[in-house]
Amino acid sequence: MVRSRSAWTLLAAFVIAFSVSATGRAQVPSTRAGKSAPEPKAKIDVNTATMSELEALPGVNQTIARAIVAARPFKRVEDLKKVKGITPRIYSYISDRVRVGEPAAEKSSTARSESRSGSKGKRQAGSAGKKININKATSEELQELPGIGPTLAERVIKARPFRTIEDIKKVKGIKDKEFAKIKDIIAVE
Repeated sequence: MVRSRSAWTLLAAFVIAFSVSATGRAQVPSTRAGKSAPEPKAKIDVNTATMSELEALPGVNQTIARAIVAARPFKRVEDLKKVKGITPRIYSYISDRVRVGEPAAEKSSTARSESRSGSKGKRQAGSAGKKININKATSEELQELPGIGPTLAERVIKARPFRTIEDIKKVKGIKDKEFAKIKDIIAVE
C-alpha cells in the first residue's frame, strides 16, 4: 500500500512537471469547482475602453474605472500607476491586460459620459451629433449627461422649462464647471 501511494505521488509530480514544460507555465486549477483559470482576453485600450470594460479588469471597481476615464488620455501603460486607487497590486493585475492606443475623441467622451452617469449599455449623450433636449428628456436620458445622476436629473425635470441651455445652471448642483461638461450636448428646442 505504501508503494502504491508513493507511485501515485510520483506520477502526479511527473504530470505537473510535464504540463509546465510543455506549455511554459503551470496549469493550476482555480479554487472554485476545480475549473481552470480563464485565459486573458485581448488587451483593452485604456484610452477608449468603456466603464464596463474597465470594471471587468481584476481589482478595478467603478470608482477606479471613473478615475481612469478622468485621467485620460494615457501615453503609456505605466501612467496608470498615477491614477488614484490603482495600488501596485492592482497595477500588477492589469498591466498585462491593457494597452495604450490613440485617444478617440468620440469613444473617450462616450466613456466619460458613462463613467459619470453610471450608465452601462445605454444610448450615449451626444452620440452621432444628437443633443439631449433638457426640456423633454426623461430622467434616464438626463443621467447620460456627464455629472448628472438620479438626484440632479430629478432637479432638472422639476426646474423645467428652460429658455436657454444656460438656465440649467439655476438647478442646485449644476454650476459653471458642470455646465462646461454638458453645454455642447444639450439643447432646449
